[in-house]
Amino acid sequence: MECEKAMSKRKENIDSLTERINKTGYQDHIDEIDRLKENKDWYVRAELAVLLADHINDHSKQVLMNLLDDRSYLVQVEAIDSLSSVTDHDVAEKVRKCMISRHPLVRGYAYRWLCETQEEPQKLLQELHLVHEKDIWARNMLYVGLAQIGDETVVRSLLRSYRRCNYLNRCAIANGLADIFDDLSRTDQKKIRDFVETYKNPEISVAEAEAFERLKQVCENAAGEGRYEYTEEESNKWFEWNLKSKTFLNNAVFEKRAYPISEEHSHCEFCWDKFSNLEGDLKSGYYECKTKSWVCDSCFKIYKDCFNWKVQE
Repeated sequence: MECEKAMSKRKENIDSLTERINKTGYQDHIDEIDRLKENKDWYVRAELAVLLADHINDHSKQVLMNLLDDRSYLVQVEAIDSLSSVTDHDVAEKVRKCMISRHPLVRGYAYRWLCETQEEPQKLLQELHLVHEKDIWARNMLYVGLAQIGDETVVRSLLRSYRRCNYLNRCAIANGLADIFDDLSRTDQKKIRDFVETYKNPEISVAEAEAFERLKQVCENAAGEGRYEYTEEESNKWFEWNLKSKTFLNNAVFEKRAYPISEEHSHCEFCWDKFSNLEGDLKSGYYECKTKSWVCDSCFKIYKDCFNWKVQE
């Protein structure tokens, strides 16, 4: 009971500050804000970060950037979230450093922030493809971000992961896909719609049911038809590019095998789908030992005859 009273009191203090800022203006309360950012109570600092999201200016931006270095990871994620409307270079570099945080919640928020505020999507895609994220929740947030900026390979991985992970990660995936649905290609939107129509979980939790229902409603009510779609000509060019750029695999002999436990991760040479022993990733495929290349089952079927591949018995 005493704990609840203390929490309520702290919340009242922040609510009071919010009312006073709205009434007399931000500038009149800068000294108080500077004191609160140094408060010993992590909850006060976190609530301050939430408050500042509605009052972005040079001072509040600097306060939020300082809170990115806070000793509490919960304060850090609130600061990242509150900076979502700020896209300048200094903030981006500060958030980028959060990608190496020891806490997966901070890393996941950092991935999403960078993808939502991206200025050079292709450059960011290349950077994020090099990230070796081991935590399932943070990796799902990374994949949601990659899908948002145009990676055509990760929605399938997210949907596959959804069937295997715990309810907290399923909630994160459903909400993440709902957030970015309008930004996806028509192909990815169809994958999600098909998944929503066929997915069944008789033991679904209340939290997951709410997140899944939100995704379902987004699928049904989406105004657009997807951000873009490859034309037949573009698809043919992509196919031809693979034929020309993967000649080192001509006449290759593959072995069908499970992905080694000793390896960290690899990608399909053609579609960039991920192999690893982490939940949600491909666990087996076709391996070519001379070039150490992995090819997923789907791409192997597509390109087998084109490259005259054989499978070792």
